[in-house]
Parts: sequence; C-alpha cells; structure tokens
Amino acid sequence: MAFWKEVLNSRKQSQKTRCRIHRVWLVKTASAKAKGRRAAKELRNSLLFHFSSLAQDDIRVTPSSVTGEDLLLSPKAQEVLPFVFEVKNQERLNIWSAIQQAQGHISDKRAPLVVFTRNRDRMFVACEWNVFLTLLARRDHVHGA
Repeated sequence: MAFWKEVLNSRKQSQKTRCRIHRVWLVKTASAKAKGRRAAKELRNSLLFHFSSLAQDDIRVTPSSVTGEDLLLSPKAQEVLPFVFEVKNQERLNIWSAIQQAQGHISDKRAPLVVFTRNRDRMFVACEWNVFLTLLARRDHVHGA
C-alpha cells in the first residue's frame, strides 16, 4: 500500500502508473475508459437490435479521447433517435454533472439523454421530464389508447 501512496503523491506519473482512486481500489485510467467504452458498445448494440432500419455505420461509439457525445449518429439515425447520448458506467454517479455534460454536447434540436449503469447491473436513462412526456404521448398516439 505504501507503494501506491508513493505513486499517487508523485508529480511525475508515467502513463502506466497514472490512476485514480475509486473507493478503496485503485483503477488505472485505461481500465476506467475501457469500462465506459464497453457500456457505450452495449448501448449501440441494443439500439441497433431494436431499430432494424439502422445499419452498423449509423451508430458509432466515439473514442474516449474525443470530446463530445459518446455515440455519433448518422443523419438517418438522428431522425429515428433525436437524442444526444452521454453514457456512464460508474459505481457512484453524480447525475447532475452527467446531465450538464450531456447538455454541453447539444448543437441542434436533439434532447440530451444520460444512459448509466454500473458493474453487473441494468442500464437506466435520465432525461428531461418534458422529453419523457413527449415519448409517452407518441406511444399513446401510436397504440391508440
């Protein structure tokens, strides 16, 4: 444990030893990014499965080094899914900072969605109340209830 304290206190950290503290465990940056990328790929695959009109190229997972939304949507995909996706795979999530981050990626009329999960758990989504009501109204209109 003394070794890790020394590593964290060092101002000249190499890429191999750069890490962040997550509870008691030390998680390397590369592992944390891979965890987020895994959740984004799972979301992409789920969207492609449920929206058969979309092709693989219509939804791309962005590299974690790129700023902006986590899923890049083609114009066709943006018509079907009018959302900006921010994907989080964290054990402890600050939902307000995630929402703020998603809102920062908006450049058109798409609504921000935060899709979040943690290890070995289901995915959940957070969105504005008005967006949720619009989705419910569309569903009600389509099903004629």
